[in-house]
Amino acid sequence: MGDSLAFSATNRAKFLQRAANTDFDFVFTSCGFREAMFCLFAANQGFKCAIFCPEDFSCKLHPVVELKTANHKALVLLQKSFPHLILPDEYLNINPKMSAIKSLLTANISHRDLSKYEALLKVKDGDRVYLDREFKLNANRLLISILKTAVQVGVTVLNYISVEKKNSSSLLACNKLKKESAQVVLISKQILELEEQTKCSGEMELHILLDRKHLFLKRSLKFTVQNQLVRLVRYQDYFLLICKTDKNEREMLRSVLNHLNNLLYWEDKFEEEDVIACQISRSFEWLTIDRQLSSLEEMTNKYLGFSSRQFLEHISNINAVDTHFEGKTEIQQLIEYGDFRFDEAKQTGIHPIAFKNMFYRFGSEIEQLTEAAYEGRSKFGSGNKLWEYVQFWYLFQTEMICHKQDYFNRIGKKEKFSKYDLIASEQIIDDCFSNA
Repeated sequence: MGDSLAFSATNRAKFLQRAANTDFDFVFTSCGFREAMFCLFAANQGFKCAIFCPEDFSCKLHPVVELKTANHKALVLLQKSFPHLILPDEYLNINPKMSAIKSLLTANISHRDLSKYEALLKVKDGDRVYLDREFKLNANRLLISILKTAVQVGVTVLNYISVEKKNSSSLLACNKLKKESAQVVLISKQILELEEQTKCSGEMELHILLDRKHLFLKRSLKFTVQNQLVRLVRYQDYFLLICKTDKNEREMLRSVLNHLNNLLYWEDKFEEEDVIACQISRSFEWLTIDRQLSSLEEMTNKYLGFSSRQFLEHISNINAVDTHFEGKTEIQQLIEYGDFRFDEAKQTGIHPIAFKNMFYRFGSEIEQLTEAAYEGRSKFGSGNKLWEYVQFWYLFQTEMICHKQDYFNRIGKKEKFSKYDLIASEQIIDDCFSNA
């Protein structure tokens, strides 16, 4: 294992100094899932690696792993290595057009038994309902977890670094956060910049964040609106609706909400006012985890000489910094582990939903945040203000946040969607960066 520095903005100068004194085997001038995983594998094999990102770290992996991908061998192993960030999710798929023969090949649910799976679901006589199992993916947190794990085994990782390639084995690096920062010469046997794997498609995809309005569903849902598949994905305090569309954004939004209201025995109907955020983008802007894993396997074969078997072994042996769950990696075990950690933290005044949001963000490192919360009670008292400060403090110390926007990127939101969102005040953020 290499010598590691705390992954904090306060150590940027030390990371750059170490980089200037290192002859690297691999340097990446871009940062995404493949670069982070490759460097983690290579560092564990004794190679010296670095990642220099021109802006902050971000990952464009699609938040839903589709049914056709869910049994991908590498993905199954990756999910076991990051169980809180690639969560199994069961869907009730309502499909009025499925043939009787095809329904026999799926986990078809009779209307008589439907209440056992979801009592609030309203279906028509001709509708067929069956179970799908997919995954929901927290892409940015997955990337950060991999990067932090890589840093612990000696990989140099920095954001906001501009690079200029001098020749095939050297480049000039400069810290973009400091005016008149001196350029640093870096030496590496391989200097790589990966192209994003995007599919050429004109399809538009609509992502709708919807207030749950205290509606509890036992499973996520799939249904069809205007011949387009719609997914309703459950989260702790909101729903995410995803669908392809060739219609006007507002028109499709209304159609989806109307169909959802007709599907549920639920008096408090969803209205446009319940939409927290709505984003439309082209489908090719999203990367899929299966294609990223396939590309990563090719990279490890080309540069590290891994066979397919060795590639899978390295995925299964990842010891991520935030996945020390005492062997509890199945979804029910994770839920129970999260409940156990909440019992330890509840005297600090945090609400269980707010705590669960943080647990699925930080994994087993929630223990460190809980310890910090108990230590901070004398200064901040109990409750949200305490945990808002603790979360920000933890991110500043361990996740290379250099700007206010980096902090929002790490927690996945800038504004409070609900009362359970813990977002530090502008004053706490500004005071921290001014004193850094």
